[in-house]
Amino acid sequence: MNLFKAFSLLNLSVLSSTTQEYLHIAEEYSLHPVSLAIASVLRHPLVASAVFGATRSWQLQEVLNTCNVKLTSKVMAEIDKVHARFPNPCP
Repeated sequence: MNLFKAFSLLNLSVLSSTTQEYLHIAEEYSLHPVSLAIASVLRHPLVASAVFGATRSWQLQEVLNTCNVKLTSKVMAEIDKVHARFPNPCP
C-alpha cells in the first residue's frame, strides 16, 4: 500500500478496527456486510440513493437483497456507537 502516496495517509490500524466492528454487527444480526452498509446509508433522511459497484451477478444480488432489509433501532444504535468511535476512518 505504501507504493501510492494517497494510501500512506491512511491509518490502516484504525481502518481495520472499524471494519472489524462493522463486520461483527453484520454477523451478530445475520446480515451480509453489503446489506448492513447500504441499508444504514439509506436510512439517513438526506440520502436518496446509494452508490455501489457490482461486477458480478452475485454482488448485484446482494445489493438487491438490501431492499428487503429493515434495520432495527438496536442495530442502528450499534452502528452509531461504532461511528462515534471512528467518525472518519479513511480521511
